Amino acid sequence: MYKQLMILAMAWLIFMIAMPVQAETIKVEALPMEVTSSYQQKQLLSRQPIELKGPIGGMDFFYTITEQQLDGENKVSFDIRYSKLLIAPSTFSIAVDDVTIESVALTNEQIKNVTVTLPKRALKKGTHKITASFNGLLKEGICAAPGELGNWLVIEMPSYLSLNNTLSDEITLEEYPASFIPTKNRTSTLIIPNEGSLALHNRALQVAAFLSKQGTANVQIVREGDYNNITGPVILLGAKEQFTTAFAKQVIKEAGNYVQVDVLQQQQSVPVLKMIGDTEERAIQNSEGLVNIKMYEQWHGQKMPLDVLPTFPLEEANYVTFQEIGIQNLELATGKEQSIQYYYSFPKLEKGSKAYMNVKLRKADVIPTTKDERKVELIMYINQVPIAYDLSKLKDDKEGYYNLKLPIPIDALNEKTVTALHFEVTGFTLSDPCEITNERYWIYIDEQSTISWQPSEETTGYSLRDFPTVFTEGATIVVPKQKDTADSNALVELYKSLIVNGQVAKTTLQLPTTVSAEELKQPLLLIGDANELEALDKDGVITKLIEKRQQFFIDDEAKNTVMIQENHWAKNKPLVLFTLADLPSQKQFFTTLLEVTQNSEIAVQLGDNPLMFSPAQQEQSTQKKNKLSVMALVPIFIIGLLLLIVILYLLAKRKKKA
Repeated sequence: MYKQLMILAMAWLIFMIAMPVQAETIKVEALPMEVTSSYQQKQLLSRQPIELKGPIGGMDFFYTITEQQLDGENKVSFDIRYSKLLIAPSTFSIAVDDVTIESVALTNEQIKNVTVTLPKRALKKGTHKITASFNGLLKEGICAAPGELGNWLVIEMPSYLSLNNTLSDEITLEEYPASFIPTKNRTSTLIIPNEGSLALHNRALQVAAFLSKQGTANVQIVREGDYNNITGPVILLGAKEQFTTAFAKQVIKEAGNYVQVDVLQQQQSVPVLKMIGDTEERAIQNSEGLVNIKMYEQWHGQKMPLDVLPTFPLEEANYVTFQEIGIQNLELATGKEQSIQYYYSFPKLEKGSKAYMNVKLRKADVIPTTKDERKVELIMYINQVPIAYDLSKLKDDKEGYYNLKLPIPIDALNEKTVTALHFEVTGFTLSDPCEITNERYWIYIDEQSTISWQPSEETTGYSLRDFPTVFTEGATIVVPKQKDTADSNALVELYKSLIVNGQVAKTTLQLPTTVSAEELKQPLLLIGDANELEALDKDGVITKLIEKRQQFFIDDEAKNTVMIQENHWAKNKPLVLFTLADLPSQKQFFTTLLEVTQNSEIAVQLGDNPLMFSPAQQEQSTQKKNKLSVMALVPIFIIGLLLLIVILYLLAKRKKKA
């Protein structure tokens, strides 16, 4: 009997340990709650139109669901335009996870919208694939080669995926960050203690920017004393002892180092995440997990202790894998001869630097090995600059793979802050459009392929094209004194602009009166005018910058402004000065700033107009050189004039004597 009781006790104990801990439901009465139970998340399938070439073409799109199962209306919508020469049975088809769910005939309309509801199996947790396929046939007697006028279909930019996310009564840490991303219908709020330091403020801005960058609205940062209405998901950040309001004390029941999710409930439910430290400094260290995917991907269950934090080795490798760029194992084949656009921000590379694309690929055995059979090329576009390779030259595969090392023009990588990449193959379809064959060419590009670079030691100064990549490692941000939470939220757009390739910039936040000499020697971002930054203007640094801006623009009319130069306090480090207006105008200002392609040092937004730029550095240098050349000629002109006067005088004197 004793043994049976022991076995039952052990079984009960194992069951209790194995049973997942459910999030606690906290019934909040101190604050009103105004939320919707669900919200639509729309994401564009592509940032630019995609052309599919007949007779057979296709394109894959991927999406990930973080919840166990989505309910409600979830759909994918394609706006398409196609050739008027197509005839029946030309079709446009949509497949989800390789199962066709819709196929429509391409009639004489030439423009069409195809919207389908996603099946339940495509709404389960995990990564799913949508395939858009085009099968084009032309009128009898017309044969158009692939890519030529006649046999084509274009997927237009408004095409989108719409997912209906529901605010659930049950939540786990695995649902961060998805359940806390703000939308237009759901405001996410980050609450910090009333007496939180600038360092905590800096972390709150990093977290708000990280979540806002993924949503359609901005996370609102609020000091606990100003929080009086629950409008959506809530994050509390700080040490337990720092929080003093009744709401915060009801939600945060334990001290220590941990991250925990619960549910706030009235008529509706919203998730609440608590990032707590035994001190404020430790809460800041713990909250690295809120902006670091390597850390929050390890979270599970309802509560995780954070007494020991992982330390990741510094990554200073001068290369990036295709997988890190977002290029998963990519297949290009007959009928699917181009990829979608991929985007990545590379570090600033000076003149004299070198860059390479190191491609690891497999190919179909039937691909020709000489140009005489057929010309087949792989073309890689870097900001629309083509880099081509003749696939018939592929030799000496190792372990089934071929390895290519192709030089990349540095100017192509430096053209934009965010580099666009896509791939295309040519010659995979017969050049004779009326000839039919069942052959299928393909290449497979491994996601462990890389783009590598060798930086040059040469420095050429800074331009706005270098923003934000030169400020992502150890930058100091100096702002005027923060009067209220509205000032904090006015900085979210700046912090969003500093996120590069999904990585939050390592920043320190200071006031003009508190910034140290060492912090001034870092890459430096100054926010404000000469009066607000008076403590840093002892040498006239700020005044000179503003005077330089006034050489090009009517300063009184400027709304948002930016200028960049070498740091006054540290050589070979950048300094940027911003003056920022209201939040709505900032959004367009920073969006345009991230798309700069010219080497300008100054940009201003006058009223509601687009950004205006100062002349590029090269133009300024040329103007200065021309000015110097003219100045150098002045003494020669004066000397020549004096000589001429002397000669005329002597001639006149000689004539008088004669």
